[in-house]
Amino acid sequence: ACIERARRYPAGILVQWIQPLEDSLDIDGMEAGRLHLDEIVRSVRDLVIRETGRSDVLALGAGGCTLCDPCTFLAGEPCRHPDQALSSLEAYGMDVAALMKQSGFEYGWGGDRVFYAGLVLFHEA
Repeated sequence: ACIERARRYPAGILVQWIQPLEDSLDIDGMEAGRLHLDEIVRSVRDLVIRETGRSDVLALGAGGCTLCDPCTFLAGEPCRHPDQALSSLEAYGMDVAALMKQSGFEYGWGGDRVFYAGLVLFHEA
């Protein structure tokens, strides 16, 4: 169902954030980078909605959604903010490494930095 939903969108904006790390075990730096990517994806989503006048946008980030604490969806309840929640590219069946390579982006993880990807899918105005 997720793959089919993503395929319905004819346009998209791929974004990347490269987070510098103190070393390969810098978990705090990794998490900060992931959260920063989520902020970027939400900003791009909001811009797309403003520019196209359409709210049927699919915003995808890295990892699970971090919007609410605690997350009601993880507790088996409906999401409190489905229009703001982010799913991951992988959850929608995307091979992120292949997508980034095909798009000309560097991607991966090296001892002093980690690469994050996000995607905002939409219908043009």
